[in-house]
Amino acid sequence: MKISAKPVLAVIFVLACMCRSTAAADAKEGFMMKHDQMLITKNGETKPMVNDVKLYDGTVVRANGTVKIPGYGRTALHEGDTMSFGGTITRAATGAVEITADGVVMKDGRMMINKDGKTSAMTKDYVTMDDGTKVMKDGTVVAPNGQKSALKDGDEVLTDGRIQKY
Repeated sequence: MKISAKPVLAVIFVLACMCRSTAAADAKEGFMMKHDQMLITKNGETKPMVNDVKLYDGTVVRANGTVKIPGYGRTALHEGDTMSFGGTITRAATGAVEITADGVVMKDGRMMINKDGKTSAMTKDYVTMDDGTKVMKDGTVVAPNGQKSALKDGDEVLTDGRIQKY
């Protein structure tokens, strides 16, 4: 019995696409601990983390999963935990969010402010970032040039006005 290579190749192709789309759905820009290995996703490409990475605020993410945060201390990423380039850690086991960089983040439809390692709900109508960007309590962001955008759950605005979308 002779088996045609075309149907076999088609099945392999479909399976490969399914695996790739599942990995892409898991991948957010930043870091993730998966199967006891640190992964880094940048510009949509996920690969194993080989070297330590120092973020703009001095935070160091190590290839072994430990994170050293200036003024905050040390923490470790565990299976499924993620960390954005802006410093927001999401714990897979509980869904808890730890905001390590100063700024604001949309979490469960509420704007949260992180300042000096302490997180609280936004109580003012808006906060103004260092570059003049205004972030409203409802998640609307108004850039210094007047351009508006809306934050979705997990999106964050750093104190310098940079927006990290997820």
